[in-house]
Formats: sequence, C-alpha cells, structure tokens
Amino acid sequence: MSVLAAWACGGCGPEVEQPGIGFYLPRPRDLARIKRVVLVELVYDGPYAGMEWETTQALAKAIEARNLFHLEVARGDDPELKELLHRAQGCKTLSDLGELRKAFKCDAVLVGSIRQYEPYPHMQIGLYLQLLDLKRGRLAWGLEHTWDAMDRATEARIREFFHRQVAKDRGPLDWQMAAVSPSVFRKYVAHEVAATLRSEPPPAEPARNSFFALVKKTFRRIRDN
Repeated sequence: MSVLAAWACGGCGPEVEQPGIGFYLPRPRDLARIKRVVLVELVYDGPYAGMEWETTQALAKAIEARNLFHLEVARGDDPELKELLHRAQGCKTLSDLGELRKAFKCDAVLVGSIRQYEPYPHMQIGLYLQLLDLKRGRLAWGLEHTWDAMDRATEARIREFFHRQVAKDRGPLDWQMAAVSPSVFRKYVAHEVAATLRSEPPPAEPARNSFFALVKKTFRRIRDN
C-alpha cells in the first residue's frame, strides 16, 4: 500500500463541521507548520472547457487571501508535473516522499477534481480536494462537497457572502447575481473552501525553558565582557 493510498484512507477519520460543509482537518497545527504549497490544476472531464483552470484560479486567490502559506499554482498539462504525480502514486516510504518534496520544491501539494458542474439555471459545483503533507507523510486537510445554488441553506450563505465580499467591489447589485454568474459563484465556492483551512500556531515554548534560556544568555554576556 502506497503512502498516498494511506493518506486517502485518512480521510475516513473525524470531520470538522462548518455551516453546510464537512471537511477533514485532524491537526490544525500541521497547517501552521506548512510554509510552501503547490496547488495543482484541478482535474475536470466535463464538457465546459476552461472550467478546471478558472476554478483553480479562484481557489488560489481565496486561499492566498488567508495568508496561511506561500502558494504556487501548477498547470495540470505540464509533462514534468504529470511525471511527479505519477511517482507520488507509487510512494512507499517517507524517504520517497522526501525525494518528491525536493522535486516539487514545497512542503505540501493541494490536488483535487471537479466532480460535478452545472451552469445556470441550476448552478452546481462539486469539488474533491486533498492537501497532502509531503514533510510528514499524511493527509493534512480534505474536503468533498457539492454546492447547489438552489439549496436554501446555500442560498442564504451566498446572500451573506455577496453582501460582505462582492457588493463592495461591484456596487449595489442584487445578491441573486451570485447564483447566476459562474465567476461570482466560483468566487463564493472558493471563499467557503478557503475558510475551512484553519491553522493553529505551534505551542509556545514553556516558560521554564524560556527562563533558563535567558539565564544562559545573561551568563554568556557576562563571560564575553
């Protein structure tokens, strides 16, 4: 069983809930330790050309706004990237992951696919996403959800998002524009995805250790003088 297969099984663990969305985030502190992420262009096999890149860009913009880590976007049709992802599927050990980390030049890789997309009048987007921690060899975060613009709970969240995030840039437009405009709907979905990436800072150094460090520093200064 490859390391990445084990990661996939990790998604069966406890989920964190936020209104309307379930996602996997077992260790929020792991996100605080990740410094550099490569977001691979989403996979999409549907009939709407360009959907994968436009959605990937929307996700990148929303995630970057969180300032959690440095994010780079990689096109899915890059031959070198395809080879790296193929190698990732065969990773058996943490040593393999270390080599993959050097090849990607990052701490984690964000991969996923668009499982479903329907335009107006019944706009829907279904995403499957995984943040793979190459440094620690485990799944740091995952999400699988379908956003349906006709769902009442989703509609309420769209209304709130539109008034808080979009209207200030576009003027006093009707919030329902978010449910009929593909670009605004993608922006809303990306905003909700990014909101599930919640990091916690590593625990602070114990006060006792800090005290002894200060004492050592003081004696070092006395000795040097």
